[in-house]
Amino acid sequence: MLRIARLEYEYMQRKELTDQCEELEKVKNKVSDEIDIQQNKLDSVAPLLNKILEATLPAQEFFNPDLPAIDRMYKASEYLPTPLYSLYVSSVGYQEFLGG
Repeated sequence: MLRIARLEYEYMQRKELTDQCEELEKVKNKVSDEIDIQQNKLDSVAPLLNKILEATLPAQEFFNPDLPAIDRMYKASEYLPTPLYSLYVSSVGYQEFLGG
């Protein structure tokens, strides 16, 4: 009798765990779908931003003729070690603050 009761209890536990697992699978699939939707939105924004940057490039060059050089400098600074990069960013911030 005790063995049957234990088997019934284990069966009920497995049944509850199976139900919980199915619910969690549904939640996981829903979240995954939402992530896919958001990722598609983000993927569609990147080409638009590139088009905007390309369209405004003449105006950017007119207002700041050194823009390509500055852009190259910023891209090159990404390869600096962390302490030097921090020093570089601080010095650029001070330079922009002082208007130089």
